[in-house]
Amino acid sequence: MALPHVNITQIPNNEPDAVPALWNTRYSEIDDNFSNHEGRVAASENELAAARTGHASLDERLDQIETDVADTNPDAINALTAATMEALAQAGLANREITKTLKQRFQQGTVTIRNTGVISGCDVTAGGTGRLVNISAGVVFLNGVFNGVEGQTSTASIAQNTGGSAGHVDLYIDSTGDLKATNLNETYPAGTMLLYRVTVPAGNTAENLSGCTLTKVANLQSGFPQFVSALPTASVVFPYNMDTADYHVALEVTGYTGAETQCGSVKAVNKTTTGFDIQFNGSADSVIVNWTARKLNL
Repeated sequence: MALPHVNITQIPNNEPDAVPALWNTRYSEIDDNFSNHEGRVAASENELAAARTGHASLDERLDQIETDVADTNPDAINALTAATMEALAQAGLANREITKTLKQRFQQGTVTIRNTGVISGCDVTAGGTGRLVNISAGVVFLNGVFNGVEGQTSTASIAQNTGGSAGHVDLYIDSTGDLKATNLNETYPAGTMLLYRVTVPAGNTAENLSGCTLTKVANLQSGFPQFVSALPTASVVFPYNMDTADYHVALEVTGYTGAETQCGSVKAVNKTTTGFDIQFNGSADSVIVNWTARKLNL
């Protein structure tokens, strides 16, 4: 930056000595130069102070800059990038392992095993009146007890089907041993036993059961409880598949209907990567089982 007065104006030699007007002009020029110097020095000091960015001295600030520059050389950047990528990979692996533990290594749930069936009789046929049915006398096991079923004529009524597709009606035994029928396409109530499923064709509105098919679907166990042809079973489907079937299953019975002596034991069978079955060998009903499947080496 140039001074306002690079050269101070000389006093002409032909002027009289000690003329104030002549000297005052020179003094003003000198003052202008001093003011210029002072302003530039102050500006430089302020700029240096700002450049220190809080450091005690400019030398300290330059040392910090040198360190920062050294840290951004290609080798340092490559090393930092590699370390960052490794850290991200490890974090991703840890997250996947936590997720696998929470969802797959330990899986839990609850199932209810129904243990109902027919020991003898309880055959249903079309009744002699309208859409009613008959049932023969028999014995069933339901809710942990034996129930005798009295033979009945023209009892439960099968609903008509005015729709364009086939439907069904469930015939079930309630807790008192009576035969009941659901409405069309409804499911039999909890705590009862499904005995027959009646298929009602589309448009079946006849006054009798012509065209309807009665199918006995109850569990038939004539030797119950001393002998059963097949143990009651509930299937478990995993929310998340296992990679192999060599996992461990822990079972806990938390509730049942019947006497304590009727509560036998439960066992996990037919293990696959997608689930397993739970078998029950007692005579109680509505057995509630908590299950935990674990496989730590996934």
